[in-house]
Amino acid sequence: MCVVDASGKIVREAKSEPEALIAWFASLGGLAPIGLEAGPLSQRLYAAMREAGLSVGLLETRMCGTPSRRCR
Repeated sequence: MCVVDASGKIVREAKSEPEALIAWFASLGGLAPIGLEAGPLSQRLYAAMREAGLSVGLLETRMCGTPSRRCR
């Protein structure tokens, strides 16, 4: 999992386990909504992050493009 800025530059990376992500996002504070690319793991992450009170949404894979293009 990575955090990208408005220009698409990766500014931070973390493990993709729900508990680790929830703690990590909470430590960053004041985030814009979090977007997860829809996929097998994202459903579990989405549910746990919503339950923790984080503003999170799922993005269709085709909206995110290739790994070289960052979601916008």
